[in-house]
Amino acid sequence: MGLRMRANDIWIEPFSSRELEVLQLLSDGFSNREIAEQLFLSVETVKWYNKQMFLKLGVNSRIQAANKAAELNLLQSKRVNPSQTKRRKSGNLPAQLSSYVGREKEISEVKDLLGDNRLVMLTGAGGSGKTRLALQVAEASHGRYPDGIWLVELAKIRDPGLVIATIANVLNIPGKPDADISVVLKRELSQLNLLLVIDNLEHLLDSAQKISELLAAAPQISILGTSRERMHIYGEQEYPVQPLSLPDLSSALTSSELEEIESIILFIQRAKAVNPGLSLNADSLECIARICVQLDGLPLAIELCAPMVKIFPLSEIADRIESNLRVIPSSPRDLPARQQTLRHTLEWSLDLLEADEKLLLQRLAIFRGGAGLDAIKSICAEGISSDVDNLIFALVNKNLVLDQEQSDGIIRFGLLETIRQYNLERISTSGELNYLAARHAKYFSGLAQESAKHLISAKQVAWLEKLEGEHENLRAAMEWHLTTAGRAESGLMFATSLEYFWDMRGYFSEGIEHLSAALSRPGASERTLARANALNAIGHLTYLQSRYPETRQYLEESLSIFREHSPNDQEGLAHALITLGDMETELGNYSTATTLMSEALEIMRALDDTRGISRALWQLGACAVRPGNYGLAVQYFEEALPLLRKIGDRTNTTIALSGLAEVAIRQGDYDRATQLEEESLKLRRELGEPWGIAVSLANFGWIAMHQGDKTRAVELLNESLILRRDIGERGGCAWCLEKLAEVALINGAGEALLDTRSEYIRAARLYGAAEEMREPVESKIDQVDQHEYDQKVAMLREQLGEEVFTQAWHAGRGMTREQSIEYALRNPTISSR
Repeated sequence: MGLRMRANDIWIEPFSSRELEVLQLLSDGFSNREIAEQLFLSVETVKWYNKQMFLKLGVNSRIQAANKAAELNLLQSKRVNPSQTKRRKSGNLPAQLSSYVGREKEISEVKDLLGDNRLVMLTGAGGSGKTRLALQVAEASHGRYPDGIWLVELAKIRDPGLVIATIANVLNIPGKPDADISVVLKRELSQLNLLLVIDNLEHLLDSAQKISELLAAAPQISILGTSRERMHIYGEQEYPVQPLSLPDLSSALTSSELEEIESIILFIQRAKAVNPGLSLNADSLECIARICVQLDGLPLAIELCAPMVKIFPLSEIADRIESNLRVIPSSPRDLPARQQTLRHTLEWSLDLLEADEKLLLQRLAIFRGGAGLDAIKSICAEGISSDVDNLIFALVNKNLVLDQEQSDGIIRFGLLETIRQYNLERISTSGELNYLAARHAKYFSGLAQESAKHLISAKQVAWLEKLEGEHENLRAAMEWHLTTAGRAESGLMFATSLEYFWDMRGYFSEGIEHLSAALSRPGASERTLARANALNAIGHLTYLQSRYPETRQYLEESLSIFREHSPNDQEGLAHALITLGDMETELGNYSTATTLMSEALEIMRALDDTRGISRALWQLGACAVRPGNYGLAVQYFEEALPLLRKIGDRTNTTIALSGLAEVAIRQGDYDRATQLEEESLKLRRELGEPWGIAVSLANFGWIAMHQGDKTRAVELLNESLILRRDIGERGGCAWCLEKLAEVALINGAGEALLDTRSEYIRAARLYGAAEEMREPVESKIDQVDQHEYDQKVAMLREQLGEEVFTQAWHAGRGMTREQSIEYALRNPTISSR
């Protein structure tokens, strides 16, 4: 390591003069591309310098680096904006009063397009940042156009016939009383090499022909335009402007990762302009991420919201925006009137629409997450005289509707959330909201009920993807059923129809919440078959989360109602018997479980229900494994498997395969177990089924442990544990903790004395934590495993001594579920010996 430098009595690695230059510009808020242009470096080189500086400062992000540099007095007190030092050519581009964030890729791409095309049109929704991007591209293009870059603003112009005159006025080309201004302009421009930045063309598209003629007459001029839609003239190159990059709220991003996302960078810069002392930590960055996602990454919306930090805490801003976008305040007075508020921006766009376009756009707000054409026509077409397909196409061209092709080739249409919220308010004001919500709920209720039969067929994967794509719409329809009077029965049926979807995709808690609400509604307490089926569904989902006392309560009431209505729904009765039997298996009541599931099998055979027969068979197989009846278990699994393959039920096929794999593991046939589990996991990944994936990963971890690969065992068990934690499956979490305890035991037995004690203490804590996790839900260790478990615990007690063992065990029991999982995931270095 080289010599170190001293700053504010702190010794740090020395900075080169170039690093200090980069650090200064970074601290002044310039993007990597702006720094590269100012210092004549490549963007990649700037990124490399950033990494070197982060390492020397001991930080992980740009913001942290700037703060640390200021703290150490490494920066100059004042820095001149690079844009103020650039030698400007002729033109009228306004100086930008605030720094520009992100869009490095877009700036480069548009510049390249302008090199190959003389007419480039930036298109996008209102507020997406078209104007600012155009100005930034223009600023970066100085030197390319000897006669300058000229901004032509058309926001205030309403007559297409005035566009040419406005351009001439900007260029200081006077008209003559006896001459057509377009002729004069063409003549004057014919010898010039310049760029026209024409802003806000969407309401003046009838001027397209005049602009085309101007380009033809002046072969050295280029035009960079902004519009909600393209002009549709020869030689036009469209460049759609997308919102700023957004964080994925479903991913656990670090603070440094969040600080590198464009929308968040913009929010922070604008917020600090009004509140320089804004504190940035994990919680505040999470709030900013929520805000940016709610605002779709629209630069205008972010610019308008960021100053609210002067008045409200970030968490309150996020909550307010989620509930009502109208809280976004007025913007600075020097912006055009149409940008004074987000509402004005949206009104500006909508006022340009034809009546049917406007009506359909408003109605599209009823969808959450968009919809396909079938749903749009079914729900929104009434009272619209124009062809809906053509209207959708027109709205897509105007960048008011987003279109996205799905994996199955179907096009989905939707709105940015800001536009949706605004239009939702408009249909509420117009009195159409209740009518559209009812039609929406009817359509998606029908879709859910149709899906129930396909989710147990060879079409499982396609229908799972279809429902996943409509998840937000299904949630909206569910809310309607749960809040609309007189919908108790239909609400029960709707919620029940989504049981398989919630199960297969791991939405256990969500399903339980909706079913519980449906069962609690006025009118839902009558002992009807709809209630019995809903109780069976919620019983199944609570069982999957190991909430066995609740499961028993739901299923016993369900069985009671089914028996009252017998023989009207024998299939429902049989499925309730199977689920209750499955729960009794987990509680160690194997005889009771076998009796219940055998009754169900008899009913299913009488109904000639192949799926029901196969489900009862594999459940009986799973029950037989627990006390160690492996031969009987294999018999049941192998009878179920061809039936499941025949009907294309992949979900239950994976369970039968895993059941056979578990038997093979217990019998020491690890090659066969691996083969079976690989097929199971492949199907489970295709289905996107988190519970099943967790089971397969755990079984692979179990195999690795038996084969002596402790590192691999820990990795797989941890993956399974995380998945099970996320879906709330407590029994499976406890099993993973116990297997990780076994790894610690194996590891400890091969280590030096000090490490042995540490590993044994870890094992005792994990066992204690698992016991605490099982106890409230009455989950039991499998009977066939109990003796070996008792031996391991006794060995631990002997090795550690009663006092240390008891302390470690109680320390494990004293942890919450989250704490115990976090502790389990903090694995020490695993020896491979």
